[in-house]
Amino acid sequence: MSRPHTDPARAVDLPSWTQTVRAQRAAAQEVARLVADTLLVHFPQAAYFVLDIDYDRDLATDLFPNSIRDPQGQILTDFASHRLPPLPAGDPLRARWGSYDPTDIFQVRHVLRTLRLSGGEFDDFPEELRHVDRDDEGYIPCLLLSPQARPERWARWDAEDDDRERLLRPYSAPRPPSGTAGPEV
Repeated sequence: MSRPHTDPARAVDLPSWTQTVRAQRAAAQEVARLVADTLLVHFPQAAYFVLDIDYDRDLATDLFPNSIRDPQGQILTDFASHRLPPLPAGDPLRARWGSYDPTDIFQVRHVLRTLRLSGGEFDDFPEELRHVDRDDEGYIPCLLLSPQARPERWARWDAEDDDRERLLRPYSAPRPPSGTAGPEV
C-alpha cells in the first residue's frame, strides 16, 4: 500500500501547484484589502497600519499591531483597547469577515499573522514619519491603508514577479517620477 504523499495517482504536477500558489497570493491581496477597507471605515483619515515583529517569538505569533497612523505619521490609535469602533449597521464589509469580528484587534491580528505565514510581506513604514521616542530603526512592517500612503522603498514594487505577488499592498500613493524627491532605494 502506497502512502498518500508518494502515490503517483495523487501527485500534483508543478504547473498545478504554481497555479494554486498564485491563487492563494491573489486571495491574500484581497484579504489585505478587506483589512485596509475595514480600518478605513473605523479611521477614515488613516494611511498606515503599523506593525511590530517580536523576533524572539515563533513566526506564527511574532506579529503585533502597533498603531494606525495618518499620512503625516500621527498616531490615530495605539490599540490601548482590544476593541475597534463598530462598523456602521448594514455595512457590506461585515459580511466579508464571516465568523471573524473586525472590531476585535486580536482577530484582526490573527488574520495578519495568517497572511504573513502564507508568504505575504508587508511594506516598510517610511523613515521620516517615524516617532523617535517610539519607533525602532530598521524594518517596521506596515499595511498601506489609503492612496495617501506610500512605501519607504518603491523598489519592493519593482522586484521580481514572485516578490511583487507576495507584497501585501492594498493601496499606495502614485509613485513619484524618477528624479523627484522621495525614496527610490
